[in-house]
Amino acid sequence: MDTATAMHVPGSAPLPDRVALADQSALLLRDVRRRAEPVLALTAARSWPEQELTTLTSFLRRTVLCQLPEEERRYPDGADGPVATLTAEHVLLQALTDDLERADRATCSLPDLADEVARLLRLLEQHLIAEQTLLDPLLDALLDPARH
Repeated sequence: MDTATAMHVPGSAPLPDRVALADQSALLLRDVRRRAEPVLALTAARSWPEQELTTLTSFLRRTVLCQLPEEERRYPDGADGPVATLTAEHVLLQALTDDLERADRATCSLPDLADEVARLLRLLEQHLIAEQTLLDPLLDALLDPARH
């Protein structure tokens, strides 16, 4: 993250600005989709996507899941429901990634695998939108504390 575009709440990780976060989110979602598409294409063609699934789950671990602890530190202590929702989504993203890593031909059908990948994509998109929605009021408060 570019520190010139980051804002800081005492006791938390720096907050990125709106545009930077939206851009990061769009790129991240695009990159995950790029790795999910071959998995979905092969499942539709009734072929097990061994290497493609490994590529997807490795990318999720290296790029998405490793960011979650920092994201949780980004929000000030004492934030209520929305932060708890983001944390629950983090747990679900990790669980879905674990499930995809364990998936194999013997225990998972191709339609079930495709459904899990589609579910992960929907959750990630929803999560990125929720993160932006949660961050917006925090940024507003920092930019204009007199309004809050």
